Amino acid sequence: MEYGGSGEDGIGDNLPNFTLENVTLQNYSGGELDFEMKAKSARVFDKKNETSLEEVTFIEYTPEGEITSQGKGESVVFFGKTDSAEMDGPSEFRSIEDESTISSDYLYWDGSKKRLFSKDEMEVSVQREDGSSFTGKGFEADMKLGILRFENGVQG
Repeated sequence: MEYGGSGEDGIGDNLPNFTLENVTLQNYSGGELDFEMKAKSARVFDKKNETSLEEVTFIEYTPEGEITSQGKGESVVFFGKTDSAEMDGPSEFRSIEDESTISSDYLYWDGSKKRLFSKDEMEVSVQREDGSSFTGKGFEADMKLGILRFENGVQG
């Protein structure tokens, strides 16, 4: 049995490289701000290329600097390799273009495919700015195509 050392047993993978409090993360593309995230706390795991955030708000901007989407989450894990995010606990995602807000206790953003989805058993609510709303389970949204889909339990 070995103690300490290289961390090949995976124990070191669960310890953050560093922790930040009251942090703002900004991503720039072509010199323009395209994404901003604020969190009460952040724990960075370099080996896993993950950042665990608590009490998060985020805003995504167009190249012209206008807000395209925004949201918030109680607990968010950001996966750097894929620009994906897992939102656990009460979470909300608002699309300005689609004039709708998506809420659930679990959402996953697949950054490479531009898709937002939930676990099959989790209820998701969609509230449109025109006052219409619906809920269901097994939610998936293709944000590039503007398509929302539920597997079952749709009401509204």
